[in-house]
Amino acid sequence: MPRPDQPDAPRGALTLCIGAAHWDLIGRPETSAGAAGGDAALGPAAGDHSGGASNAARRPAADAARDALLHARPDAPRALPPAPPAAPDARPDAPDAPPALSGARPEARPEAPLAAPLAPGADLPGRVLRRPGGVALNIAVALAAQGRPAALLAAVGRDAPADELERWLAARAVAAHLARTDAPTGVYLAIEDARGALFAAVADLPGCAALTPEALAAAIAAAPGATGAACWLAEANLPADSLAALARRAARPPLALVAASPAKAARLRAALAQGLRARRTGGAGVWLVSANRAEAEALAGRPLADAPEAARALRDMGADEALVTDGPRAAAVLTAAGESASLTPPPLGHDRRARLVTGAGDALTAAYVHARLCAEPPDRALARGLAAARALLEETAP
Repeated sequence: MPRPDQPDAPRGALTLCIGAAHWDLIGRPETSAGAAGGDAALGPAAGDHSGGASNAARRPAADAARDALLHARPDAPRALPPAPPAAPDARPDAPDAPPALSGARPEARPEAPLAAPLAPGADLPGRVLRRPGGVALNIAVALAAQGRPAALLAAVGRDAPADELERWLAARAVAAHLARTDAPTGVYLAIEDARGALFAAVADLPGCAALTPEALAAAIAAAPGATGAACWLAEANLPADSLAALARRAARPPLALVAASPAKAARLRAALAQGLRARRTGGAGVWLVSANRAEAEALAGRPLADAPEAARALRDMGADEALVTDGPRAAAVLTAAGESASLTPPPLGHDRRARLVTGAGDALTAAYVHARLCAEPPDRALARGLAAARALLEETAP
């Protein structure tokens, strides 16, 4: 079975993303000037066809949370921009050159002063955004926006929020294979500070637990094109035994794993152990693991000094290829062929503030996977991933 970065791997074929699909509720306190930090991110996203932000996103937090759960329309998750037409001599499925990671910035504008820092027990005015979310969902949407066929396999409830998710995905050219369960459709509740940094989050995702190894095998068998896909991408919101079962399958496409969070990253251990055994016997291993340094430390069970060390640790655990980020510090990639790259994300300019930080890692992973499926070298793929994350995170301050 060829890895996606090898010359005889399929090009332009489906990527099946397996994991969470739910609704995000993301709250952020207002600045002292009366506008929530990164307020423009609460309006329509680039390329969004939802008609703009819901009224709930523009009211005080208590009313917004209530209305969002009942009838608010979602904003689109930030997706990678569609690739421009290829040059006449370019490979039709190859991505365009990575966006520049530095250069001239717009004229600086003064930033509104921030509200008091978040603290336990604080009750602050702010904004609440409701939007579709989930690691697998975000990556599938970003891949489809990049022009790559993408499908999402997830478990949701037999309820109106699931119906709304299905329509929203169809409008974005993602083939949705949604297994309906008796549990309600999941909700991810995040609180971010006024600069966009995550303060706390709670993930109520009962659907993922329903994707047992048996249920997952049946869902894959029923999904058109799944067995012939270019890549399967699964994330750690799934049960550990389901992830291990995916890794054990003999006849499957290359498998990419996403750590999802430090609390859940350990669920990848059994799948990586299977990848290590496959490496020794010539079987189907784990092509890629994408994680941040904290997630890699949770997987390895020990401190890791930086992203390059974390990438080596994931390789040692069984990943053929490891992609590791480390916040504003250098990100790193290490491949089965021994190729390595380390790039420092460009800092946000002083005239910019972070958008909603939730989903930035998913944007990076999607851009990296797309580039590698098109046989881009790892350094170029990493640059594209960092550029995609930056595009999601930064905006000009009002």
